[in-house]
Formats: sequence, structure tokens, C-alpha cells
Amino acid sequence: MRAFVEVQKILLRQSDLKEQLTELKEKLNGHDAQLDQIYDALEN
Repeated sequence: MRAFVEVQKILLRQSDLKEQLTELKEKLNGHDAQLDQIYDALEN
């Protein structure tokens, strides 16, 4: 029973980490687009 509880805790932590990584990835993609706009503006 204790092993099951520990496995459940680990899975919940992994799920939380996966959500955080997804959020980070989305933020970075947004920043890339903003940086592209800045570079384009600087070139003009």
C-alpha cells in the first residue's frame, strides 16, 4: 500500500512538472516572436 502511495505522489509531481514545462515552452515561443519583431524593426 505504501508503495502505491509513493508511486501516486511521483506521478502527480511528474504531471505538475510537465504542465510547468509546457507553460515555459509557450512563453519562450512568445518571446521568440517578439525578438523577431524587434530585429525586423532594427533592420529597418
